[in-house]
Amino acid sequence: MLQHLLQDIARYFDHLQAQGLYVSFHNLAIPMESCMASLTPYNINSNPFCLLVKSSSDAWTHCIERQHKVLAACGGGPFCGMCYAGMGECVFPIRSVDGTPLAFISVSGYRLAPEQALARISAVAERYGHARQKLLDSYWNDLKPEQPDLEALSVQIAPLCRMFELLHVMLGSYSQDSVGSMTQSCILGHAVVYLRRHYSEEISAADVAAACHCSVSSLSHLFKQKLGVGIRTYLRQLRLADAKRLLRDTDLPVSTISDLLGYGNPNYFCNVFREETGVSPRGFRQQRGRPADEAADAREEELHETLFSKAPSHR
Repeated sequence: MLQHLLQDIARYFDHLQAQGLYVSFHNLAIPMESCMASLTPYNINSNPFCLLVKSSSDAWTHCIERQHKVLAACGGGPFCGMCYAGMGECVFPIRSVDGTPLAFISVSGYRLAPEQALARISAVAERYGHARQKLLDSYWNDLKPEQPDLEALSVQIAPLCRMFELLHVMLGSYSQDSVGSMTQSCILGHAVVYLRRHYSEEISAADVAAACHCSVSSLSHLFKQKLGVGIRTYLRQLRLADAKRLLRDTDLPVSTISDLLGYGNPNYFCNVFREETGVSPRGFRQQRGRPADEAADAREEELHETLFSKAPSHR
């Protein structure tokens, strides 16, 4: 029953994201360690502006620390507001049986009160060492200009909140012995979180294992057993999933997307993308109907094709 519920939650996230919504959940009180391996991809906001802000590890930590304030504001029900970095989001509480907010769903990626937002962007750029103009470009290009109707959006998000509330009830029904037997799933969940937070860096299986306080062989076995793939393959899947989102939802150049995802070498990124999808990044963008600077992308890919044989194969 639990695995079916987790699959339903994941499928509903995918459904909402296919509608063009940037949806994520943020948990503070539900004991979800045993479930995080399957739900971690939805625990991180994939909006390009948000990803850019959180490319600073200090900014990422600050986002997590502020979640308690967001949860406290959930007492009055769903609301729309602006994050500390200037991005608009709509927040929906996930409650316990007695009505206490435990976690929340965020639907983000909107431009609200531009004057106030630009002031916050300037503060974030100074505090975390971001290039202000780069943040501004992402703000204007990657955020939607209009906030959605909160009541209409609530209808779409309510089933997701109810599924998380059911998950909380189900997890609470486990005995302590049952919870103790989930140690392997907890380790796997921690590994997936680590990969999501650091996948744009030069990381190895040994780095992930060290963060999880276990051996590389043990962690590799867990990945193969629970997820059906190795650590490196899972890391590549994470990067490619975000590459598709960025190609579909932004006008960012292929070289910039390559850097954001930690490939380092755009030539290598283009080759990996083509191997996995059967098309080039530019071809994928055209198939999805995303407007782009075709001439610039064409020149860039022509250069990639010319230089690839000389490019180092790494990561």
